[in-house]
Amino acid sequence: MSFIYKLAMAGTVYYIWKAKNDIVFRNKQYTSDAIYDILVKDIRDRASSWRNYGRITVNRVLCRVWNILEHIL
Repeated sequence: MSFIYKLAMAGTVYYIWKAKNDIVFRNKQYTSDAIYDILVKDIRDRASSWRNYGRITVNRVLCRVWNILEHIL
């Protein structure tokens, strides 16, 4: 399985959990678009530090679909 996919899945779970905790403990709410933007930025930042992620076809496809990391591919 692609590490971009794994990163996206882990990030999705984390940021939804974090948003839930912010609602419960800080009375702060996020829109789904805000969570998505944070997730994409996090994936972009993390993946850009890895050297060989672009060699795996699934990673390249996911990056193109999500419009991230195109300048590095």
